[in-house]
Amino acid sequence: PTMRVQLNSAATVTLQGEHFVHAAIFHRFAREPEQELRLVARARQLSSFVLMVGKIAAADRFEPSAALIIQNKDDLVIPLLLETVPTPKEFIDSIQSLSPEQQRFAQAFRKMQLSSSLFAVAVVQIKPLLEKVLNLPEFSLTKEIQLTQDLIELFVRYQVPPDLMSYDEAHGSRPEKLNRVSTAEKLKQVKDHVEALWQTIAASKSKQLKETQEEAKMRNMQKCGAEECPNIVPMSRGARGAGDAEHAEMRPRKLATDLATNYQEVSYSGNLRAEVMMSAEPVKKAKTMVQRQPQ
Repeated sequence: PTMRVQLNSAATVTLQGEHFVHAAIFHRFAREPEQELRLVARARQLSSFVLMVGKIAAADRFEPSAALIIQNKDDLVIPLLLETVPTPKEFIDSIQSLSPEQQRFAQAFRKMQLSSSLFAVAVVQIKPLLEKVLNLPEFSLTKEIQLTQDLIELFVRYQVPPDLMSYDEAHGSRPEKLNRVSTAEKLKQVKDHVEALWQTIAASKSKQLKETQEEAKMRNMQKCGAEECPNIVPMSRGARGAGDAEHAEMRPRKLATDLATNYQEVSYSGNLRAEVMMSAEPVKKAKTMVQRQPQ
């Protein structure tokens, strides 16, 4: 049997596979608290699946209320908030004092509750679906662990459509060789598409980083004025490598210039002597020591 899952008004998914029905009876006394039920889902290392939680609306229709991707040793524990439906006798006794209109409304509401009170969980494997949308043979991604992780990240994080990564039968193959293409060649074409997408994403990130740095530089210039801003780029915390050696050497020179200017503007009385101690290492700061000589 098949189950239909309606994602939106224009898309419907058909699920095929094994069906399992579980039933349980819980007993408790009047003063005892209700038992807490939890849904526990775990995934093994380098494995992934989609977990959908919902209810059975009809014999062939599943209505999911939540879905989640579980992968790489994820441990999911969700408490289930259940509501007890009264028995037919309890329901009849509770609506006897109501008016006929209120009784009809209560009966319709109970009928609606009973029509969709069957809790259901659907587990959808990701690898077989990836092979399907990428035009790859069955079980071709079983040992392609890194490729599978890259595909999941591109699909989930970057929302890349599968057409940009799928195997194209007419790409680079003659018509007489279409039926003789091996699985390795198909995987190679998919890997090339994935590598090209990663290069495009890396270039886009580098461009965004440069634009952000330029915007920060323009904001700093607007704050202090283009003429008053120093020509020295401030040394960041991570800029301690060989590429920033020039900025590291220029920073002590700027400090020495400021100290010399401040020393000339101060008028000392008596025998005061100002000494500027400069360190040979570019990272250390300049130190100023003022000492009084004995008379």
